[in-house]
Amino acid sequence: MSDERTWDDTEGVPAGSTTAYTAVDTGGVSRFPPGTARCEHCDRDLWDLANADGRGDELGPAVVYWCPDCAARQGRRDWPADPAYQSVGHLGRGLHDTWLMWQPATGRVLAGRQIGFWKRHEENTRRYIEEVQPLLRLAHPHLSRLLDVHASPAGLLVTSAYVPGENLWSYVTRPGRVPSARLAVEVARGLLDGLGQIHALGITHANIHPWNILLPEGALRRARICLASRGFSYELDTFDPEAYEEPLPTEEHVIAATFGGAERLAGLYGGTPAADLYAMAQVLYLLLTGELVLNLPLRSIRKADFVQLMNLLHHGQPVPVRTRRPDLPAELAQVVDRAVSRDAAERFQRVEEFVAALEAVP
Repeated sequence: MSDERTWDDTEGVPAGSTTAYTAVDTGGVSRFPPGTARCEHCDRDLWDLANADGRGDELGPAVVYWCPDCAARQGRRDWPADPAYQSVGHLGRGLHDTWLMWQPATGRVLAGRQIGFWKRHEENTRRYIEEVQPLLRLAHPHLSRLLDVHASPAGLLVTSAYVPGENLWSYVTRPGRVPSARLAVEVARGLLDGLGQIHALGITHANIHPWNILLPEGALRRARICLASRGFSYELDTFDPEAYEEPLPTEEHVIAATFGGAERLAGLYGGTPAADLYAMAQVLYLLLTGELVLNLPLRSIRKADFVQLMNLLHHGQPVPVRTRRPDLPAELAQVVDRAVSRDAAERFQRVEEFVAALEAVP
């Protein structure tokens, strides 16, 4: 592939690009020697603490650690939702709150997603926990490590390794941050490789959008799909705008809805592998152009406009990628336009198909 733009070729580890997708199971295999668990702030050796539950070797440097003294300086405090963790700060709010947490028993720094309404659905909580068990043992350089899923007094708690950095939306939407075509494709192939590992387990992600693509220390080549933000495989509650304190949908909800496609809008929360690929195709489109596939207003929509917005999401036509970025190679544009086609039957149905098409671009 050729283009006239330059790109930084020193940014982190290379993205993966394999075509054989098999689940990676790290259970019981010691991949990292003792001594890799060190406090992020003071460099104190925390191996004994990190291995208190026997997972030190398994996780190795995949997670951030703080010693008790440094955690205290970060303002840790008891977290009412679950006494096994202490809260350090609030990372953000989408449909559910996400917290920065510290686990005293192991010294791990975690991102915790609290899904409060699950406490009203005990059977669905049990089903969700069963579904994600294979993901707890999945290790891949382009997937954020999922650490624990359990029911707590406040509802369902999903914890993953904390990834210091930013998300793809904040990265790409800043001026001058749209990468070269070559780098965009390289990043997409790495993410597709991680997605292929998820699909090999017979699981879909069902919630891929720019806020769930994490960039460790802002390194685009090290982009990871956030497993803690995996979507639901069934609809729990009928959407009710009046049930939320803030006006909905917000900009984030609008954008997430476009990446979810018609299946998510129809309430099929688990989606399909093809729906995951449609979302990933939009990630590639965003990387290439810095814009969305559809012409949507990026501002809060009044509740009265919600039906109009849904109609736009269902029937709006994708903008051809070369309309946004005319310098793209025609062969790459054809692959991207097919992948984001309004007609679901025209899109790629398997990760291998999408990767093969990208690899065939000269």
